[in-house]
Amino acid sequence: MTRIAKQTRQILKQAVREASDLNSRSVEAEHILLAISSQSGAERAVLLEFGLDHSGIVGGLRAEFEKSLSVAGVDMSDYAELALTGAKQKRRKPKWGSSATLVVKRAALNSVLEEEKRRIEPVHLLLALLRAREGTVPRMLAAINVDRNALTQRVEEEKAA
Repeated sequence: MTRIAKQTRQILKQAVREASDLNSRSVEAEHILLAISSQSGAERAVLLEFGLDHSGIVGGLRAEFEKSLSVAGVDMSDYAELALTGAKQKRRKPKWGSSATLVVKRAALNSVLEEEKRRIEPVHLLLALLRAREGTVPRMLAAINVDRNALTQRVEEEKAA
């Protein structure tokens, strides 16, 4: 049986708040990354080494969003207020989206394969986020010129230390 570490639970709860604060109907992978960046710990420290504090990630998500829409011919400068937060709506607790669910599943699998404790730690969440080849997080990192492979390697080094 795989257990979830206390700090990991806090991150997942914060991810729900991040999604809610951004008026998202679902918790997605990027909300988990935002939550990790707002917690204390080695994972946050590594993110900071790469310029990925909370506001840097929000800026990166905005850049990714605008870049993705520009491919479809949409210029977000006309819709700056809606660029990331969406239309104001009645707040409901966001549901777990497919990308966030996949991150948690991958983190659980990695914890079982790599650890004797079989406990999902924050580092497992971060590595699951960084190892994804598709999705908002990899596109966001590319949009702001963060070397995902170097970041992943640095997280793995920190984990081994």
